[in-house]
Amino acid sequence: MLVTNKLHPMISAIETSRHLAAIAAKPEDTRTVYEEAAVHFIQGTTTTVLDDQHSTVGSIIRGYSHGSKVRYYRALTNAKRALNLAPKVVYAPGHGNDVSHCEVFYNADKIINLDVDPHAVELMRKLYTDTDNIESHVGYAETFKPDYPVDLLIVFGAAFDLNKLDLNEIIAKNGYFISNPFSEDKYKELEFLGRYDENGLIPNDEEHYRTVLTDKELLRKGTTSRTRFASYADVLKIVYKLTGQTSGLIKPYNELRDLAIAQVIQRSKERHQSLEYKRQLEEAHIEYFDYNEDHYRELAKHLGTKTVTLSLDNREFELKPLPDVTRRYNSACVYKKVS
Repeated sequence: MLVTNKLHPMISAIETSRHLAAIAAKPEDTRTVYEEAAVHFIQGTTTTVLDDQHSTVGSIIRGYSHGSKVRYYRALTNAKRALNLAPKVVYAPGHGNDVSHCEVFYNADKIINLDVDPHAVELMRKLYTDTDNIESHVGYAETFKPDYPVDLLIVFGAAFDLNKLDLNEIIAKNGYFISNPFSEDKYKELEFLGRYDENGLIPNDEEHYRTVLTDKELLRKGTTSRTRFASYADVLKIVYKLTGQTSGLIKPYNELRDLAIAQVIQRSKERHQSLEYKRQLEEAHIEYFDYNEDHYRELAKHLGTKTVTLSLDNREFELKPLPDVTRRYNSACVYKKVS
């Protein structure tokens, strides 16, 4: 049973590790929905205490959550407080299994979740089965349309082309749009209000939102990036093990990442086409969802910012993202529709 922070205000890293190991060792068909959520949410053993939790689901990310999701939760909380956001209808396409927006805007009249992964959708439905104001749908953001314009659109780390969304149609007048800065797009119909991180408002300095391009820049900036990014030493070690090179690291590193991502995409395709996957959908009473090639292309773009594992000659190497000072998975960019 998942331990909540009502009993334990802080869970130690050792306790977390043991708890997660026990859950992971369980057969999938014997896990409770909350244990399954823990497996989905936790990508490490980071322990973090969150404030303002308002549901049993919130206890899951309270002590057991991937660092980036915790920081994004806090960024959303800071934006909500600073701007006094009180949306009645929230729409979050491409949310995956992240519950941050549901927890922060828990008191909205309606929260509409949308994702192409039926398993993520089914998980959200189970987690919020007793919550009347949250609904979750399977579908594509490019084709799904809410019944009427929403007060708040949230797009966080989504694996789809944001340009294909008609923001003018989706967002109501004086409504808000929140995203992490994964896109360089400029929205003419929206006024940029600011970028919020886990500590509060951060400056809009585009110079700090750039991926390194050379070994020299990697050496200089990589040493100051947060630990979730690959350091110069990380990249050097990986490239040297696989190629023997000790200079000109950026090009081979990117090529290795492309290869690793291609392997991940191929495994995803094979899984979606398997009879076992279709059986799981039927058991969850979900209509089979047909993934087309566009889905995998968007997934490849999304994985371009993630840590992936490369298997080569029966050896595995962890390939981390190049140091990107953007903190793009730690902050919330807030826009307001004024037209």
